[in-house]
Amino acid sequence: MGELIIEKAVQVGDVEMKSLAELGEKYPFYVNGDRYNLEIEPGENLLLMAGQNAGSNGAGFDHPNLVARKCQVFEFKHHALHYNGNYFRKWWTSKAGISFYFVVPKKHVFLVEGTACGYVKVMIGGQAFVLNVSGGTKDGWTNWIPNCCNLAVGSPLKNMKALAEAAILPSGKWFDMKAMDEEEHERWVGYAAGPVVRKALKPGDTVVLGGGYNYGGRKELEFIKRPRRKQHYICERDGWLGVEVYYRQINWEKTAEKNGIKIEVPEEFNRVGEMILEEAA
Repeated sequence: MGELIIEKAVQVGDVEMKSLAELGEKYPFYVNGDRYNLEIEPGENLLLMAGQNAGSNGAGFDHPNLVARKCQVFEFKHHALHYNGNYFRKWWTSKAGISFYFVVPKKHVFLVEGTACGYVKVMIGGQAFVLNVSGGTKDGWTNWIPNCCNLAVGSPLKNMKALAEAAILPSGKWFDMKAMDEEEHERWVGYAAGPVVRKALKPGDTVVLGGGYNYGGRKELEFIKRPRRKQHYICERDGWLGVEVYYRQINWEKTAEKNGIKIEVPEEFNRVGEMILEEAA
């Protein structure tokens, strides 16, 4: 291992920022007179995982410094104030996604102070990112930065490029990664099909209903149009116009198959280890 060269603090506007490599293992700072701390796991690099939803502009991203790419079903938790205003309700949604793995030297990751007890904000390659880390009360609020962190899903392409340009492709074996098995592959394709079909479906194509849904005993309807800003289609059945078919009623995978719409599954790879396929029990 060569000598660690630390990039010194950089100036962005009126704010001077220090790299994580400069901060040491514990770094206190103050926001409006209150003390906050960062505890940083020792090491020269961060393994950062940036997600993109299937079908998005960033889903096909690649770069020589990208160490791994893996298909996953992302689970999102949502909160909203209940209509009566007394409490927040919570619900989950699932989407097909792709995780991109980058190894970024800490000397290229600069802390943005003043973010108090929220997620840790940093600058990498001139672009802003938020590290998804844990925290708690310990001599004031403390956030812990491990050497493996998630970033928000859906980073703009300029952020993905900034990550890749700041990253390195380390030599030797770093980690192995489990490839999708048959069941995971089927589940991923099922979630990926919706966004792809919604973009590709054209008048005259066939919409296939899922589950126990049917219209007059039929599972297949002719697609006419999608009303603007609505979550349903207008379909025709036996010459009747105006049948509303809601997204939740549609089997997207079978609709794609019926209309010859191909669901692209990005190639998974690991440039710093093995892709392991575990046999189903």
